[in-house]
Amino acid sequence: MTTISTGDSYSFGIVLREVRGQWRTLAFVVFLMLLGTASALVTPLLLRELIDRAIPNGDTAMILALVVAMTLLPVVDVGLGLVRNYARASVGEAVSRRLRTDLFDHLIHARLNDIERSRLGHIVTVLTRSCGSVGEVFVAQTVVQSIYHSMLVIVTAGIMFTLNWKLALITLLAFPLSFLLARVAGGRERRLFNEQTDILSSGQSYVTEVFDNIKTVKSFTGESRETVRWERWTRRNWRNKARMIAHHDLFRFGFWVAIQNVVRGLIFGYGAFEVVNGRATVGDLVAFLAYLPGLYESARRTLDFITEGEAIKASSDRIDELMALPKEGTCGIREPGPKNGGPSVEFSNVSFRYAREGFGIEDLSFRANAGEFIGIVGPTDGGKSTVLDLVQGFYEPLQGRILIDGHDMRDLSVREVRGRISVVPQDAWLWNDTVLANIIYPETQPDMALVECVVREAQLAEFIESLPNGLDESLGPKGLDLSGGERQRIAIARALYRQAGLVLLDEPTSALDARTEFQLTAALDSLRQRSTLIVVAHRLKTVINAHKILVIDGGRIVESGAPEELKRGSGLFAMMYEMQSLEPQR
Repeated sequence: MTTISTGDSYSFGIVLREVRGQWRTLAFVVFLMLLGTASALVTPLLLRELIDRAIPNGDTAMILALVVAMTLLPVVDVGLGLVRNYARASVGEAVSRRLRTDLFDHLIHARLNDIERSRLGHIVTVLTRSCGSVGEVFVAQTVVQSIYHSMLVIVTAGIMFTLNWKLALITLLAFPLSFLLARVAGGRERRLFNEQTDILSSGQSYVTEVFDNIKTVKSFTGESRETVRWERWTRRNWRNKARMIAHHDLFRFGFWVAIQNVVRGLIFGYGAFEVVNGRATVGDLVAFLAYLPGLYESARRTLDFITEGEAIKASSDRIDELMALPKEGTCGIREPGPKNGGPSVEFSNVSFRYAREGFGIEDLSFRANAGEFIGIVGPTDGGKSTVLDLVQGFYEPLQGRILIDGHDMRDLSVREVRGRISVVPQDAWLWNDTVLANIIYPETQPDMALVECVVREAQLAEFIESLPNGLDESLGPKGLDLSGGERQRIAIARALYRQAGLVLLDEPTSALDARTEFQLTAALDSLRQRSTLIVVAHRLKTVINAHKILVIDGGRIVESGAPEELKRGSGLFAMMYEMQSLEPQR
């Protein structure tokens, strides 16, 4: 039988805590179950009285009373069932909600590299489908229903033994066979469920990937190729789904019905023999046969706990896998509070590589003093953006130290460090919300005076005035209705609004025209009054006013110094500057 262990299972630990918190609702459900059990068990006894006493005696009043009772009891049972099922579903939904909330909270605080290695479709499937299966299916349907049907089995079997213990023993022949079938079916069900979950995860990941990159698909006329891949997935999904349905019908219904029919035939034969020999009445046999379908259905639903439990164990395993991902470090000393001029940042012999060989940085050392403007330039994939990722604590160096105001980042709270940083990423991500909500993210109550200020500094005023609803204009999914420059300027306004001591910008002017770039460069200069700036740039004009420029190639600093000094040299910076000076202005 499925063993639910909470010792090494995050998910079932959460389930048990939430179920304990729902004990009042569960007690109410059990009370309604008892009433429903009584209603279901009385009807066959009334039927026996009708056949053995009321009809033979011609007692019309008794016949009418018994018929009315047999008619009303099922109606009452339906009403009790509605209330019982609502209460039962609320318990299951509470468990699913808690699982989803706790798992989401865990994942959003997990280490970035672990999240990046997880398939998005898998995360979505576990958060939606697996958490729902454990709560809404297993707890609400399987566990609670199993309690109800177990009660029915016990009481029904007891009544059947009082009616005729020999027939009751024949009835119980079906139980050991059914238990063995449930055990066999459970293991098979878990394997099929695992495979189906993997298929659904891969499908969601594929759809997300395709439509996130639909522009590339269309640019390379890849529609036919992607359609073939999707059809291949649908065939795989269909085949496994068909196997699951066939398995379900065979083990849960086919074999079970066959066993029932064999036992029912034995009961008919032996029951008729008992009636003929005067050891039972016709009413006894009819009542016994009336109990039989309910008994077997309740037994089947009780044994579902085994087969469903195996399938749900597969869901809980997936939840546990994600819950086991390490969280980012939240402990450590708190940094000194923000101060004028921003913090100092120092890399001391820092090396880092991603999973793929050839990316990252190696033995990198530099210092950005408080309030300095540091520019980082160099060829593509040279390691420039990796510096910004490391400063934010997304990854830990393989060797060396990163110091913020003289404190090793390993000794600091990552959240405290990030709380002092504003970032403009290379690919500006915007939420499907208003312009204002995107600027003040993650705050919810805006400082409108500050908003107006950053809108001007980010060169957004003219754009916002052109919108029908101004700052309240909704941007749509990912802000795709905007140009690249408009998205980038909103991201810059967001970084300015945070008023952080350390500002990190990754290609902040790559999507801007020359005039806007010039105006924005002036805004960056004003930031130097209150912040430390580290700016990664391909276009050298963005960092030409920096205090110091680092030229990174192949993960190493190949040049460093003041812009004017590097321009006069004969190194990589001078060559890049000369080449960009020959480029036509946009």
